[in-house]
Amino acid sequence: MLEQLDEQPTTGAEEVPEEFAETFDLIDPAYYEADAAEVGSLELNKVVGVEAAFDVLDIEDPFALVMGDSKTDLRVMKWVDDNDSGIAAAPNHASGDVLDHILDTDELVYDRGDVAEMLRTAFALNRLAGLD
Repeated sequence: MLEQLDEQPTTGAEEVPEEFAETFDLIDPAYYEADAAEVGSLELNKVVGVEAAFDVLDIEDPFALVMGDSKTDLRVMKWVDDNDSGIAAAPNHASGDVLDHILDTDELVYDRGDVAEMLRTAFALNRLAGLD
């Protein structure tokens, strides 16, 4: 993006003071072409928040529905998949990586603005899972 705008920094990475470099190493930028940009933290992220919520709520065997469309949402989707702790869903306009993950795992894709349909589907799946 910076290259396209002809806005490359004139200083090299070796010239950045160590204190700044250490801080920058904790930052997680994400750019979605023609859509959005995010600046997050590698130490404090959505996965850490979900884990903390499960801990605070004292949920020992969590199962979550993770819905989203971006890189930060994808991390939570992968976490629930890796830990067998839930399912993931995304709108059909989600980023390519998110849609690839969804189609490789739970295949729950919904139309833009129709989150209610996915919530009803998750509710029905939960009810079916509770049947003996």
